[in-house]
Amino acid sequence: MKADTAEPKILVSPDIVACGESNYRVQLDGRYEEVLANAGCRTLLATPRADLERLAAAADGWLITGGDDLPEDLLGEPLHLEARVAHPLRIATERELYRHFVATGKPILGICFGCQFLNVIEGGGLVQHIPDLPEAAEHRETSHRVVTEPETLLRAVIGEEAVVASSHHQAIRSPAPGWRVAARSEDGIIEAVERSGEPFRVGVQWHPERTPDSPATRALFAAFVEAATRREARAPRG
Repeated sequence: MKADTAEPKILVSPDIVACGESNYRVQLDGRYEEVLANAGCRTLLATPRADLERLAAAADGWLITGGDDLPEDLLGEPLHLEARVAHPLRIATERELYRHFVATGKPILGICFGCQFLNVIEGGGLVQHIPDLPEAAEHRETSHRVVTEPETLLRAVIGEEAVVASSHHQAIRSPAPGWRVAARSEDGIIEAVERSGEPFRVGVQWHPERTPDSPATRALFAAFVEAATRREARAPRG
């Protein structure tokens, strides 16, 4: 097989869960690999003790999966009483991978926690507990409609609206500089953000991997993998 027809490689951030005081478990919902495989790519796993710089150099794109909440030092404000902070190794891993990816032309797709991480580390704001908002509907373990914003990449990819699988108690309050709102739910909650222009940088608050057969899921991952396939022409490896 020629190199230019090889399947792109997507680096995937798994979740990390504490097991007692000194141990942890690395876990990945298999549906993430399913939707990536359906889109025509292979996966690399970013475990905390791996050579993250080398993995980032080898990858054509980065998928940041769902997880728990961001820590106080990233938010720059006190934690909400309902916050359940992600494992410190998860936060450290994402920070290091971000450092390796941010200046490259490689695409990044953030899901739920991943969406919030991208927005906050770039300087955006976060709603720490959606139930505190008087007009907000339930966003945990449910499905609802999202409407994409006009003239956004996300609208071009998935269309004007979609019904999505939702499971979050936090959400973006304000997009980071250079980013814009790409979709909202019917109660006004920001459901997706995207970086203006190239490269492909998108965060969605919902869980597309939970609806692998949805046209919106297939379109989103197809666009992500297509961007990963193209990125080699934009930026050299490493």
